[in-house]
Amino acid sequence: MAMSMGLELYESRVNRVDHADGVVTLHFSHAAIYNAKGAPGQDPGTTWSQEAVMSLADATVSSPGPTLPNMIADGFLETDGERYEVIPLPLGERRAGHIHLEFADGSVLDAHGSHPAVALLGNAIRLEDFQ
Repeated sequence: MAMSMGLELYESRVNRVDHADGVVTLHFSHAAIYNAKGAPGQDPGTTWSQEAVMSLADATVSSPGPTLPNMIADGFLETDGERYEVIPLPLGERRAGHIHLEFADGSVLDAHGSHPAVALLGNAIRLEDFQ
């Protein structure tokens, strides 16, 4: 079975949101990353923490967003008709994107745009192996 990698939004921490020149960029100081034999976060594999950046081009933000930094309590990325709570990495070429995040303090961030992208930055910190 092939290995699959994904960024789980739940319990990831957003420390900054930028909106400039039509691009919304979310900076994750801690992104929960899974590498699994099968479905990330469900099948056996490894989890680690890593800094990450997610962006949406041609973006609009339809909610004020949270006080930052803040932990994600729930959320999804919807792109090209598919909804992901664990975002597949690499994300690949996508056309449309909607990111919906609910934070630990009850605040919400909603952004719509195109060409969603995720980049992992810095060094990974291994957290655990799961069965």
